[in-house]
Amino acid sequence: MSTIEEVRAAEKKMNEVLESLKKAGAQDPNHLGTELRKATDDYARAVRELD
Repeated sequence: MSTIEEVRAAEKKMNEVLESLKKAGAQDPNHLGTELRKATDDYARAVRELD
């Protein structure tokens, strides 16, 4: 089970990665894309498991 704090932490990480993507241009889109997928997966899992 997830706590609301875990959901907020996952959401924060997802938003950080999104901001990085917006600012990065073409620096390393594959790495940032992978990070965004991981962050959104973590967020989705935390929401599903929310207590």
